[in-house]
Formats: sequence, C-alpha cells, structure tokens
Amino acid sequence: MDVVNQTFGIKAEPEDENDLESQSGSETSEKRRREKIRLASRMSRAKKRREFLTLKEANEKLRDEGERLKMKIVQLHNQLENKLSSAELEVIAENAVLKIQLENHKAFFRAFMELTNGTPSTRTAQHDLCRQGAVSAQDYVHGLIAQSQLNWERLKPPVDQKFAEH
Repeated sequence: MDVVNQTFGIKAEPEDENDLESQSGSETSEKRRREKIRLASRMSRAKKRREFLTLKEANEKLRDEGERLKMKIVQLHNQLENKLSSAELEVIAENAVLKIQLENHKAFFRAFMELTNGTPSTRTAQHDLCRQGAVSAQDYVHGLIAQSQLNWERLKPPVDQKFAEH
C-alpha cells in the first residue's frame, strides 16, 4: 500500500499533525473529516487508475493474441492449399463421382432384385404376365402409330420410276 501511495503521490497522514492539534476542536474535526475525504478520494482515483491500466494491458494482450491467431490461420490455409495440388483435387473429384455412380449402381441392382424376386413362379402366372406385357407393348405401338399419322403425307412415287409388275 505504501508503494501505491508513493507511486501516485497519496499521503495517508496529514503533513503536520501539530497544526491540527493546535486548532480548536471543531476546526480540527472539520479538517480531519476533509482530510479523510481527500484521502478516500485519492485512494479511489488510484484504485480506478490501477484497474484501468490492468484492463488496458489485458486488452492489448488479447488484441496481440488475436492478431497472432489470425496470422496462424492464414499460414495454415496456405499450407493446406500448397499440399493439395491440382492432381490431388482431380482425384478427390473423381472419387466423389465414382461414389455417386456406385450408389446409383447399387440402387439399380436393389430394384432389379426386387423385380426378380417378385416374378411369379407358376407356369400359368408366367404366361399371364407375358400376355399382359405383350398386350401393353402392342397398345403402346398402336398409340405411337396413331399419333404419328397426323403428320404423314401421301407418298408420291417419282414419275420416272418403274415398278415391277406381278
């Protein structure tokens, strides 16, 4: 406490105690009260100054540490970019495409196996299924022909062409 008092010029005791005792009681008590208030004010200001300096120093340390961490992030990012050459990036992209293709292939085989396991095993059911498929295919072809006839024109054979007679 004495070091703080000396550093900030705070005096804990009045300079001349004899002067205070020589004055009358009310003046002495008033001076003592004022001196205590001044002392308390000086101590309070010194405490606030110490807290301010401590906080300022801590703030500077945190700011320096933040800058150091930002520099470290940039450095690590650059190292990562240097390690990943374009060939490595192409391999990574190709692996991703192959994984997607593999998943699609697995999904196709799962669906195919479900279809295969769902086919009927009796001869009559197989014939019914084939007949239904044939009828469906026939209807589909008839639909295509019907839609395409809208745009057809009559064929006009060339005049100089001779046809074989039967």
